[in-house]
Amino acid sequence: DVQNLHIKDKLFYQIELTLSPWLLKIVDEGIATHNFRVSHPPTAVWYILVIFEALTIALYQKSSPDILSFRLKMAEALIEKTLGAQEQTIHIRLTGQADI
Repeated sequence: DVQNLHIKDKLFYQIELTLSPWLLKIVDEGIATHNFRVSHPPTAVWYILVIFEALTIALYQKSSPDILSFRLKMAEALIEKTLGAQEQTIHIRLTGQADI
């Protein structure tokens, strides 16, 4: 409903404010070590946060383990592409969950 949407928007805004500087530092370090090839780090950080938001929505949809596993692999690939990183170098693990 509309009230929950407003709460979700406020939550993700706060997450963005909190995580953006931390993620930007990671991206800058990756660029400095030549692990990432990013022309505009703040934009890369924004896309990574959007990917995380999509994953959060997927978690609440209570998808089957197969679908969730596919979504995690897709998120990893999208983040690798966003960062200009080598394939299969980004791995997302859910804590408190059985291995997927």
